[in-house]
Amino acid sequence: MSDEQRQLSGDMQQVVRERLGQPVRLTVAGSNPAWRHQLAAIALADLLGRFCTHLTIACDAAASAHPALPPGPALLLERLHEAAANGGSPPQPHDNPSPAVSVAVAATDGADIYVDGSGWVSFVGTEPGSVMPDENTVAIGPLSAACRAASRVHQRLLGDLQVARPQDPQSWWSALTLQGLGTAPDHVGPSLQHPSVDALLMGAGSIGGAAVYAVARTPRLAGRLDVIDPETLEARTL
Repeated sequence: MSDEQRQLSGDMQQVVRERLGQPVRLTVAGSNPAWRHQLAAIALADLLGRFCTHLTIACDAAASAHPALPPGPALLLERLHEAAANGGSPPQPHDNPSPAVSVAVAATDGADIYVDGSGWVSFVGTEPGSVMPDENTVAIGPLSAACRAASRVHQRLLGDLQVARPQDPQSWWSALTLQGLGTAPDHVGPSLQHPSVDALLMGAGSIGGAAVYAVARTPRLAGRLDVIDPETLEARTL
């Protein structure tokens, strides 16, 4: 690599750092958010905390963590901050209180990106979507919604540094059919009455890790999951 190429590479890295350093706000609406909303919000805080250096999290300070979540702090806000720090260091608030991007779970106004998920279906849009059912305990929809929302935040922060992709005002996607849904779904797929697992998972990389993450967040799950990966456990692979 020539000196000129190194300079261009360094300049671009600085621009990317500046873009990702813009303030982002994550809001969880309601005084008693449903399990699916808490699940999506915690996963989204985890993802945003890995590339947003300035992240503000807003939710009811007295909201309790849902009992169907894995063990952890008693308050939802504590869990959100804990998740955001998983990237290594907790994101810090920005001097400018006005966010460059605001993303909200279960909100009906005041956001650039709206997030929801239930059962096997995820929703992300620039407009709030229709109400989804709370009773389905499949974790895939809420977790997929968090991933899709994090991608949209990343796109907005980087702006013209990447290929522009249209963002639908309302976008539903089913992990059961692997297809986008043109309109609000009539149902979000089958629920899990007595979830159980007895399996061997080969590989704990990005896909395997995501599978374990979802399995660990499935309420009332029983059974055994053995995970095998040929890589040595090191600090960089935790």
